[in-house]
Amino acid sequence: MSKIKVNSIEAATGSTVTLPSGQTLDLSSGTVTLPNSSVNLTTKVTGTLPVANGGTGLASIGTSLQVLRVNSGATALEYGTVGTTAGQVIQVVSTNKLDTFTSSATGTGTDITGMSVNITPSSASNKILVMCSQNMAVGGAGAADILRALKVVKVISGSTTNSSPVGDANGSNGRWTIINQRSVYDKNGILFTTMQYLDSPSTTSEITYKLQFGTGDNVQAGSIYINRSEDNNYSMGASTITAMEVKG
Repeated sequence: MSKIKVNSIEAATGSTVTLPSGQTLDLSSGTVTLPNSSVNLTTKVTGTLPVANGGTGLASIGTSLQVLRVNSGATALEYGTVGTTAGQVIQVVSTNKLDTFTSSATGTGTDITGMSVNITPSSASNKILVMCSQNMAVGGAGAADILRALKVVKVISGSTTNSSPVGDANGSNGRWTIINQRSVYDKNGILFTTMQYLDSPSTTSEITYKLQFGTGDNVQAGSIYINRSEDNNYSMGASTITAMEVKG
């Protein structure tokens, strides 16, 4: 093999030195120094850049809403969909009620202002974990005890149905999730109540979960108070309703 020793190469005409077609310039045994900003990664690179060299090892991009993650064998990167494991939390929405609510309405269900949350499931097979916590008091004048009850309903496309589990049917008795009965003489009592349940709405439409109260059975009508006592002489409370979408 012959060897040519030169310090520089200059084109005979013009400013470009061209390697003839079919020829290979082998630089594997030496070092090539390029000027800054001379490598065009937009159009001049083929193949994939390995992870070890700072790349992804992937030749194409994923689909809409996929994320780049490590595969299950921890051997390479891949594109995958968020929430592919059953039980994985996909989204969380929550509403805090800091003000008070008072009502003497009667019936089977009256909305508690400010205790609602909206969530849109990403899949009809996913479930919604609903959690509520509220400071609740009841009261009213008269000689009989006062009873108020709570439940969560859901509204989908304008249709309202029970969401939280309610007690078994028992004649004409009301069916609720939480019941609070209080002596008419106790004007300072406050009950901190919570509920958690897993709902299966089977929809991808927006869902509104909201807390309702109603009148108990065979007791004197009275009022319900949220985040305060009846006489309102004690510290103020806060209530919360939260919905979490869980992969089915």
